[in-house]
Amino acid sequence: MRCRFQHPFKVVWENPKIASICSAMPNMAILQANIAAALNKNNLSESDKNRLEEYAHRTASGYCAGCAGICEKTVDLDIPISDILRYSMYNHSYGDRKTALRLFNNLPAEVRANIFKADYSTAEKFCPQKIKIGKIIKRTCDELA
Repeated sequence: MRCRFQHPFKVVWENPKIASICSAMPNMAILQANIAAALNKNNLSESDKNRLEEYAHRTASGYCAGCAGICEKTVDLDIPISDILRYSMYNHSYGDRKTALRLFNNLPAEVRANIFKADYSTAEKFCPQKIKIGKIIKRTCDELA
């Protein structure tokens, strides 16, 4: 029986446009799931693919796709939006507060000070993922500062 955590890997590996996956493996359970996914030669069913596509659409607003060129140019101040959203993901999604803190604290003091001064409404308007950028950026700053 295929573990449900293998499905995202299988979708990627079955896509001929993608050549590799870089996956963090901080513990043995994740390493074993990744190995099992790599060794599983069965393709996903259309039903599996459809469910994963639906899930991706439902959860898109919780994941920054890294398209900084869209959101960052709409903010008057120098704020690396996609980087800070990634720090938030490390902290909340991956439970890796240490990495989030280290990266956040490497931001110049001026950048950190600008976080609460910026207007993110236009960035949110153009975000293809429909992320509530201002709310997440400010919350991340509060939590990691």
